This record gives sequence, C-alpha cells and structure tokens, in this order.
Amino acid sequence: MGPVIVREQFRGDGIGEKLMIKGMDYLKSRGVKSIELDAVFLALSLYRRLGFKDKHLSYRFKKVSSGGDVRVQRFDISRTDKIIELDRKLTGLGRSKHLRSFCIEFSDSIYTITEDNLLAYGMVRERNGGSYAIGPLVAENSSLAERLLLGIMAEYPQKQILIGPLEPQREFIAFLRGLGFLHNIPALRMYYGEKRNYHKHVYGIIAAEKG
Repeated sequence: MGPVIVREQFRGDGIGEKLMIKGMDYLKSRGVKSIELDAVFLALSLYRRLGFKDKHLSYRFKKVSSGGDVRVQRFDISRTDKIIELDRKLTGLGRSKHLRSFCIEFSDSIYTITEDNLLAYGMVRERNGGSYAIGPLVAENSSLAERLLLGIMAEYPQKQILIGPLEPQREFIAFLRGLGFLHNIPALRMYYGEKRNYHKHVYGIIAAEKG
C-alpha cells in the first residue's frame, strides 16, 4: 500500500488512519492475504496499531555515475514473457500484469544479462530532476546484480543513479557502499497478514508500493 498522503494542515485528525483502514478492508474483501508498505519512522505507531509487523529496512541509495566499460544487453520487447518467467521463478510472485506494463513503458531502458537463459533484468526510469531510478532489478545472485548495475551505470555517465535495495541484500548493499553510493534515512518495510519472503533475488524495487 502507498503512498498515503494527508495535507499538513489536516494531519493529526485521524484521516490517514481512516484511509488505511478503508484500503485494508478493500484488499481483505478481495481475498488478499499479505499487505506490505514502506513506513517512515514517524508513522510506525499508526501502522503497528493497525496490526502491521516489522519486516526489514528498505533503503534508497544514490550516486552520480562515472560511467564504465561493463556492457549488458538491451531489452528485446519480444522477450517480455522471459522476464515474467524469471521474475515468477525468483520471487514466487505473480506480477505479470505490472511487468507487461513496465516492459512497454520502459522498453527503451531495460537491460538484461542472458547466457543460455535470462539471468537478470533491470528497468530504468527517469525521475524529476534528471535522475535515473533502477528497479525492479532482479537477478539469480548478487554477482549478476552487481554486473547488471555496473552495465546500467555505463549507459548513464554523469547521471544521478537511484536504487532501492532491501536490508537482507547485505552483500549487494556492501557493494553499493564500496562504489560510493550514499543513502538517507531508510524506511521500514512492514507487513500485515502472511509474511512473504520474496526478497532473496530482488536487488532494487521500482517503488515502495509496487515492489
């Protein structure tokens, strides 16, 4: 779920809580078993009161790319089903509707690593201010995620690169820090209902509410 935004002059009147309850009731009525969100720390008491539990930190790293010479493949839109297949295999999630939409929207800025089979993919989208956000970035292992990131950075020299890894990806986060990536205060990924551990192969999320 997200984002949840209330105008500053109306905060403290319970509007955000009412919106959350309405949204949660809707999702539960649709048979949803697991709800997640990325919480700012100021709102933790609200989400815990609503029954959300802590999962792990959700980071936002950034760095101006200095380019590089690592090369990765540009996405071929005819291979959309391969991205959906890999994503389902590695995350256990059914995200085909979103991924088909992303593959069309970002068709000129999707990068992959393919040997005999597709091993990793990363989507890049331009953000306000001329920065470039990577996500989803999904890979078989951390080494492939690192290689894909370096290849994407080579495509965007002198551009600010944004990426949002989750706390369990400690090896990849250490790699980011080694490259000089910096982050601000992280958010806290929280869940309601079933705890879904899909993050093992997810090295960058597209947005807090989309995964």
